[in-house]
Amino acid sequence: MNRTTVLAIFVISLCLPGCERSTGSSRTATAPSREAASGAAPTQAPMPAAPSAPTSPPATPTSSTSAAIPPNSATQPPSRKPAVLPPAKTMVKKVVVQQEENQKGIVARINKITAEDKRLYFGLTDDQGTASPNQPCDSSDRFEVEPTLPAFLKVAPKPCGEVLTFIVASAHTTYAMALLGDEAMKAGDFAKAQLYYANAAERLSATSISESLLLSNQAKIAAGKSLGSATPTINVNGEEVFTDETLAKLSAFQASRSLAVSGKLDAATAQALGGLDKRDVLTRATAVPPRRLEVYRIDPAVIRGSRAQMLDEPRKSSGGARYDLKAMIDEKKGHEAKATGLPRQ
Repeated sequence: MNRTTVLAIFVISLCLPGCERSTGSSRTATAPSREAASGAAPTQAPMPAAPSAPTSPPATPTSSTSAAIPPNSATQPPSRKPAVLPPAKTMVKKVVVQQEENQKGIVARINKITAEDKRLYFGLTDDQGTASPNQPCDSSDRFEVEPTLPAFLKVAPKPCGEVLTFIVASAHTTYAMALLGDEAMKAGDFAKAQLYYANAAERLSATSISESLLLSNQAKIAAGKSLGSATPTINVNGEEVFTDETLAKLSAFQASRSLAVSGKLDAATAQALGGLDKRDVLTRATAVPPRRLEVYRIDPAVIRGSRAQMLDEPRKSSGGARYDLKAMIDEKKGHEAKATGLPRQ
């Protein structure tokens, strides 16, 4: 025997006892070596099965109430409030100030009244009664005009707009209405008296609150007497208030004329009681000659005082007059006058 054969027998003698004690897996593992030694193709061992994916637990059914998310839930972002837009701007292009009687223009100061009730100078009309400010205003702004002559009265403010037109009343015509009311009261024509008083009170409301209240009180007294009330009004803190008797009669009169049953002496009720419209009242008051009011004239400087210095134009005492209303109207007349039945209307 040669050396190689002896070495092979020795190796085999060492291997046989270990191979007999090995498990089946060891035998399987030695198989490819024998196949490789014999030259046959090796058999691929089967791949171990992949572990199965964990099964998810079944979904728990939820009610519709729990599934719904309230609009104000913390899971939703807070809703944004709409942005507050600034007040709309309007360009005031033209301002017109005219006389009531003849539509002629007059010079007047234009004031802007802000939302905070501040009065700001806005312009001045020319001799034709017009101005072109071309300035913006907010929707909350209002405008008023102050005639530079005391011959004319202020009127109620107007809201912001491109064209502002003011029709101002003359002091003469307004106080002439008060004088006509006083004369009608003396004559027992209470229906006409209340109409004259009511119109004069309305025209003075923007110029003199005290004089407007005085005339409004006289109008209520005269209206109650025209309806046949023995006690037309009672005075409450300086204001005449209709008694229950007058209120019932006034409401019945309004219903009979298809007027709004307000129990108030509004313009429509005063006109229905007096039997004249505003144009007729204006025509009669305009016809009153100035000399009949001369005795009640007040120097314009007394009325205007320091306010005249605010105006660009110097004061003109010859431009008109204001009148002493308390001297013109004796308040006691309305209370002492006795109704002689319903006067003609």
